[in-house]
Amino acid sequence: MSLSSYGVDDAKLPQQPFLPGAKPDTPSFLDTTACLCALRALPGLDKLAEAGANFDNGQAAWQCIGNQTQGVYNITSGKWYKAKNPKGSLDLPMEDNSNPPVGGDLVWDSKSRSLKPLKDKNTLTVYDRDCTGTNRSSFSTSFYRTTYQLLNDKLPIDAAPCWRPGALPLQLQNVSSWQKYGCKEGFLCKFTGWVA
Repeated sequence: MSLSSYGVDDAKLPQQPFLPGAKPDTPSFLDTTACLCALRALPGLDKLAEAGANFDNGQAAWQCIGNQTQGVYNITSGKWYKAKNPKGSLDLPMEDNSNPPVGGDLVWDSKSRSLKPLKDKNTLTVYDRDCTGTNRSSFSTSFYRTTYQLLNDKLPIDAAPCWRPGALPLQLQNVSSWQKYGCKEGFLCKFTGWVA
């Protein structure tokens, strides 16, 4: 579900949050900053991720990452949030919102093998710092539609209306430049509302 099938290294391309890096295996959404959030088994509890597996006692939580090329099911970084219900199933459609994230920002502590409160967001990568864990339904709808378009071998026009096979995105500004100088002139870096 990525441009790697065209011989392109996804990690070297600008991020396109509406274009899924992989098919979500569990309930997922894009948050208000377009981070990918997925309800998943806590690290080390991989058997729960198998089809039909149920979790109990908070064995699953929501993980939100800003860099989809890492694969949300492959890493422990990013922000984490408890699930509203400490028991449930991971074998649900990606659009399922019956057990949303709740509470404050958490991080995975590999020493204690548990979730801990996030104390300093600057300890996270620049891509993960501003993840909110709050579903932005318009972003998520485009993400879901794009996923289905790719699964059905259709152009992912919901992800990028101008994207066509063989076309590659160009990086106009890297993250360090954006942090130092802000948005390049002529580009909309923050949605401020529709102009009538």
